[in-house]
Amino acid sequence: MSRVITVVMFAVLSVSQTLAVETVDLINPTKPHGGWSFGNGPEFGGAGGGLTLNTGDDAPALKLYGDFRQKGLYVQMGRKLDDLHIGTLSMDVRSTSDDVLAIRLIDATGQCHQIKLRVQPGTRWQTVKLPVRYFFEHMGKPNQIAGVVRYQYWGGAKDGRWHDPATQISLLARKHGGNKESTVAFRNITASIVPPPKKAKPTPGVTKWVPLLELIDGQTEWNYFKGREFKGSDGAFDLITELDEADVKALTSNHILRLTSKITGTGYVGMSRGLSWMQVRSLNAVRLKMRTTTATSFNLRVIDGTGQTFQRKRIKLNNDGKWHEYELGLDRIITSEAWGGAKDRKWHGSPRALILMMSHQSSKDGHASIEFGGIDMQVVVGTAVETPSYTDNFDTDTPGQDWQLTGKTGTPTQDGRGHVLRLSRAIENLDQPTTAIGPTFPARSGAWNIQAKMRTELHAPDNSFQADLRIQWLDGNGKVVDSTVVADQFGQND
Repeated sequence: MSRVITVVMFAVLSVSQTLAVETVDLINPTKPHGGWSFGNGPEFGGAGGGLTLNTGDDAPALKLYGDFRQKGLYVQMGRKLDDLHIGTLSMDVRSTSDDVLAIRLIDATGQCHQIKLRVQPGTRWQTVKLPVRYFFEHMGKPNQIAGVVRYQYWGGAKDGRWHDPATQISLLARKHGGNKESTVAFRNITASIVPPPKKAKPTPGVTKWVPLLELIDGQTEWNYFKGREFKGSDGAFDLITELDEADVKALTSNHILRLTSKITGTGYVGMSRGLSWMQVRSLNAVRLKMRTTTATSFNLRVIDGTGQTFQRKRIKLNNDGKWHEYELGLDRIITSEAWGGAKDRKWHGSPRALILMMSHQSSKDGHASIEFGGIDMQVVVGTAVETPSYTDNFDTDTPGQDWQLTGKTGTPTQDGRGHVLRLSRAIENLDQPTTAIGPTFPARSGAWNIQAKMRTELHAPDNSFQADLRIQWLDGNGKVVDSTVVADQFGQND
């Protein structure tokens, strides 16, 4: 008879069981590999290994094997979940050599939560339980669960918070220490299902129009792009600051942005502006003042707080060469195409970005020009804007002296764009932290407007390697009680 060891980290198991209405078995012995699939970690070159199902013992068991003698850092077994509201995730685990088990859960926004738990290596089975909802509700608090080695998150809402329901799960076997191979077996993988969490009714806020065409230090915050995945996507983007008398009278802005398309195929061009700095409660409408003689329509995209993109195509334009105002309410924006993020075709929270585009369908021959004399967004806010509580441009006589630097982090220096703080890390130092933590400053409750300039040159095939700018919230004793990601970038991004 096999012996079972239980990992002690679950004082709230009785709470989860009280709320559970059913238990779902996540290994189906009638399906290949029990309904799970093997992944070799391709972003690290792809390890060897495989996944096998054994149905001859007390319960169907899956064996995950990773061979890292040639390349790779991990392998995984994963499966989709049918939008489960998980109370507790439970499984029997037998890890031959590794004392850490990595679990990845994908929530409703597409955010990946990686939780590494301490386990006992050896030949005996041990029961591991993760009370999912309790873990996120009490993370960083005195009554948080024990046995968690590390927590990481990326993608989706990118906020480090759990958004029910769960849509996918993966269990990993990793390269560790001097071991070139790793085997982890699993059986009795189950999820107890609890009722969906109750949503609090939002409190009313203040509605206001926010201008988005303004210049900062004489430069526009809008960025030009073209659809590189389509041949023939070409165009131009111009800032016009010398206006004639008629434009001065017609506009409240003292400048114009001009987007030009020179499309010869089925491509597109556009201009975008990041809006993560807003941190408002919701979006109500977008208002545009536009002029064209050649374009017949344009496309609009808005990204919400979960990373969900809403797109309204072929919005008709009056191309008589006069200024016209177009206002699109939220109901019109979200009732067309939607993808990514929460994937529920509902608006969530503060907008992340606004994107204005022309495609090959925006004019007869793909050649057109649109001028923007006003771009405004009506949002719901809850507080008034105050003077900055903290500013650091790294331009003092002793730049960065108040910062705590870890890893290969250089003292702030000056380049062609001004004073910068530079962080760098080589792939051989992947597990070494590289951070720069600034000084503390007083804060009050309410919405915050946080702005920064970032540039990244990260070499990775996906967004699992990121540079994060976050603000940490401290209690009166200086202990970190929460953390909010202000911006995260991957790849080459400026």
